[in-house]
Amino acid sequence: MLLVTALVAVTALLPYTPLAGSLGLAPLPFATLLVLFGIVVLYFLCAELTKRWFYRRNEDG
Repeated sequence: MLLVTALVAVTALLPYTPLAGSLGLAPLPFATLLVLFGIVVLYFLCAELTKRWFYRRNEDG
């Protein structure tokens, strides 16, 4: 879990570092980052709720 979090952080921050120019990266606007973060949070929430619903419905066997 920590490794995935670190990888996401590095990937998100890379366009804001001096390496961005040599890699051809450009930072996204802050509003776009917020929307992207919101979509990811909603995705995880829907996946978790669906998983709980599925296992509760099929706990009989």
